[in-house]
Amino acid sequence: MEYASGRRDILKIQGEIDKLEKTIETKVLDMRKENELVKKVQDLSKTLSEMKEDEKVQTEAAALKEVSEAHHAKVVEFSDKAQETHESMLEYFKNIDEVRAKADLAHNKFIETRETASAKHEEVKPFLMKLEEKIKVLTRSKPKNGIWKAIKLKRRTWLKRR
Repeated sequence: MEYASGRRDILKIQGEIDKLEKTIETKVLDMRKENELVKKVQDLSKTLSEMKEDEKVQTEAAALKEVSEAHHAKVVEFSDKAQETHESMLEYFKNIDEVRAKADLAHNKFIETRETASAKHEEVKPFLMKLEEKIKVLTRSKPKNGIWKAIKLKRRTWLKRR
C-alpha cells in the first residue's frame, strides 16, 4: 500500500511541478512572484528527487528481503537436517556403547577362561612329563610292533605341539 501511495505522491508532485513551470513560462509575473514559484519548483524537485530515491531504496530493500527470506528458508532446512542427523548419530553412539559393553564382557570372560585353562595346564604338566618318561622307557624296552609305533608317533605329534 505504501508503495502505491508513494507512487501517487510522486505523480502528484510531478504534476504540480509541471503546472508551476507552465505558469512561470506562460504568465507574466512580477519578479517576486516568479522567484517564489521558482523556489517552490526547486523545493518540489528536491522533494521529488528524494522520493524517487526512497522508492528506489524500497524496491532494492524488497528484493533483498526476498533473497534474505530464501536464504533463511535454506538455513532452516539445513538446521532441520542437521538435527535429524545429530539424533541419528546419538542413536548410533548408544548402539556402539551397548556393543562395546557386550564386547568388554566377552573379552573379560575370554581372559578368565584363558587364565583357568593356563592354570589347569600347569596342574597337568607334571603328569604329562611323567607320562612322557614312561612312554620313552616303554618304547626302548619293548619290541617295535604296531602299537609301539603308534605310541611313538603320538608322542612326536604331542611334542611338536608343545
